[in-house]
Amino acid sequence: MNTWGLKTSRGNLWNKGNFHWLLTNERYIGVYEFGELRIKDGMPPIIRKVMFMLTKIKQILCSYTDVKEIEESSVLEADLGLSSFDVVSIVTEFEDEFHIEIPDRDIGKFTSVKDIVKYLEARV
Repeated sequence: MNTWGLKTSRGNLWNKGNFHWLLTNERYIGVYEFGELRIKDGMPPIIRKVMFMLTKIKQILCSYTDVKEIEESSVLEADLGLSSFDVVSIVTEFEDEFHIEIPDRDIGKFTSVKDIVKYLEARV
């Protein structure tokens, strides 16, 4: 963005914080919110939903592990050192973040970050 001469809405150069805001704010994937009103696809998205979801998933996982680089191929237990209790707690956060309910029987399907992305992408 900076290389192309594009500035933020405030006329500043782009930085890590600007991109973080862009990738973690639902309005950029088309969610319209006004007070208590929340409408999915209420406006045109400017980033892909899967990119938004992957960023949010990594953000949640980072609070449960000391691993600095979380990849889509990362295995929850082996690579990230998460216990089954951690996974249940993480699922609760996913439910809150993505406004869905994940049945207990589906929690066992989450073995890698890629599994989580596929599952949420199909339901959100």
